[in-house]
Amino acid sequence: MGKASSPSLRADSIANIDSRSGYDKITGIYHSKCPPINLPSNLFLDIVTHIFYVNRGNRKALVDASTGRSLTYEDLHGLIRAAAAGISQMGIGHGDVVMIVAPNSMEYIVSMLAVMVAGAIVTTVNPVYTVAEVANQVKDSNPKLIVTVQQLVEKVVSFQLPLLLLGADQAPLTISTVLPTFFFSHLLSLNPNKFPTARIRQSDTAAYGPEQGRDHLSP
Repeated sequence: MGKASSPSLRADSIANIDSRSGYDKITGIYHSKCPPINLPSNLFLDIVTHIFYVNRGNRKALVDASTGRSLTYEDLHGLIRAAAAGISQMGIGHGDVVMIVAPNSMEYIVSMLAVMVAGAIVTTVNPVYTVAEVANQVKDSNPKLIVTVQQLVEKVVSFQLPLLLLGADQAPLTISTVLPTFFFSHLLSLNPNKFPTARIRQSDTAAYGPEQGRDHLSP
């Protein structure tokens, strides 16, 4: 996997960076051309803790435009923690990659942040990709779990990886599979206080996008 740039760069490092592309010919890293930002001083601050550091309580965090359904910050945080506990129980942990192949939804956001809370790395795939295109990203990122929806199972079943299905219903699969299959709705019912919390550093990789050629740090 590629390396992400440090928020602060020494003068000698800046000299190696192409001003037009942000590419460092010495390290092989692409840097943002925007000014560096100052990250929180806590080295063990993960992205979800950072997001929910300010108590926003019953303020809306997410709204589904198609259904009008909404989640408050308090509800969202609880769902993320519960899902993270379930993902950890599946044996997914620090440094593992979880691939998400699904259309946009509230569950998509919850699952993505839950993977990060579990200490794992998210790689996302456009749901309209062909099987061959998904296969390229599977080969590149080596995931241990695929998060998807029932309508896309046929697109990922050939990779012989455990599946986590988004959606509220635990309906029978429309395609026959012997793969370990879990339902996201079950994870959301778990009590996160019964499971250990992963210890995450800001410098840990949170997400990986092969198509961008770099990964992203948390937070």
